[in-house]
This record gives sequence, C-alpha cells and structure tokens, in this order.
Amino acid sequence: MIVHSRVVDLLRENNLTGWRTYPVWVTDKKGKLRRDYSGLVITGRCGHVDLTRSVVVLSEYPAGWLPHFLGHYFEEDSWDGFDLFMEHPDTRGHRNSRIYVTERVRQAFRRAKVRNVELERLTEATVNTSIYEVGSAHLLPSDFEAPVNAAYILAKVPRPR
Repeated sequence: MIVHSRVVDLLRENNLTGWRTYPVWVTDKKGKLRRDYSGLVITGRCGHVDLTRSVVVLSEYPAGWLPHFLGHYFEEDSWDGFDLFMEHPDTRGHRNSRIYVTERVRQAFRRAKVRNVELERLTEATVNTSIYEVGSAHLLPSDFEAPVNAAYILAKVPRPR
C-alpha cells in the first residue's frame, strides 16, 4: 500500500502502532517524481477469521440472492494489541489482504479528514460466502449449510441449486 507523507505523519503524531514504511518511487501523470509517498507495511497481527461467530445473511443482486457472512471476528487473545494489524496466515498458509485498525486510528483519520480510505465496523462487515467456499473451505464452520439454508428460509426466497 502506498500512502502520502501526511498519513505517515499522522500515524507518528498519534503514536499509532503496528506499521512501518519503506521508500517507493512514485511519479505523477506528467512523469514528475513525487517524494512525498511511502510504502506502508502492516506489522500488527491477529489470528485468522472465526466464521463460527458470523451470521449468514442474504443480499440481493441482479443474478439473485447470495449468502454473506455478517460480522468479521477473530479470537481477541490472538491479537498483538497493535493499532494497525492483519490476520496471520490461516492453517494452510493462505493470507488475505484485510487491514484492521483500532478506534484510535479511525478517530485520528476522521479528525485529520483523511480521504480515499473506507473503514467499516467488524460487526457490520459482510463477506460473500463464496470467497471461503472457493478458496478457503477449510475455514468454513462444520455446520455451514444449516445457517445458509436458514437464511434462505428466513428471506422466503428459494435457494439456487
């Protein structure tokens, strides 16, 4: 991830933890070298997602109703306590690119009016179940089909076959 020096300064000024930077070469549309950007590495970590704590909900798309996990959780004691953090690789060594931040980061970004970033509460986050069904089925709860079926029944829409 590439960030402007303003963001790096903000992280430093607020003593936010779980990150470091590295030099990058960025040129603007005119080909001029911009030295006010850095690469950002997230060093904080937590355990991988615990889908048993998420609720399965349906979202409507033009192609039909699709199941999603509502809520994105991990074991709290697996988190190293840093302000910016990512999941450790899962049991098969797979990594994801989700970046988590604490309320301190959210408040600092809000006060500084940082743009071009989207923050979402973990309790409100939704992730299409197909992401796990296709590439990370080993992370799905053993009773995964039951809450998916229940979501279709609750929504009173037929489940696609």
